[in-house]
Amino acid sequence: MLADKSDGLAIISPGNHGGAGAVFVGNTVYVRSVCREKRRLELERELFAYSRSDKRALQIKCSKLRSYLKEICDREARAKMRNLELLRDVECIEISMKEYSPDHAPLQQQKVEHTRSVSLSHTHTFAQVHLFSGVAFVIMESY
Repeated sequence: MLADKSDGLAIISPGNHGGAGAVFVGNTVYVRSVCREKRRLELERELFAYSRSDKRALQIKCSKLRSYLKEICDREARAKMRNLELLRDVECIEISMKEYSPDHAPLQQQKVEHTRSVSLSHTHTFAQVHLFSGVAFVIMESY
């Protein structure tokens, strides 16, 4: 027996030398609808599996991005704290530099006045300064 479903009809032939010819079993609309329903269910299952895997992949990606965002926010907070500490340290250094930096103007004025007085009173005196163990000795020589 041979069956042919190419044109939508089930044709059953009794044999190679079929005496009576082709016998119609019936229209295969029902058979075709069953086949198509099976195919639709199969495709639906594939789509569901694909969407589930896609949904899961998106959930994993979203979770990773959230964790990365949290890490970045934590780094930013630590960097801000470190920068504030550095700013406070710089301000303290600036304040201490102002306290310890002497005003050189009065010293320069005293140097100029002393040099003038020494040069006027001892025009022909030459001074040599020698340092011995941190103590200065001045040797005055006249011409």
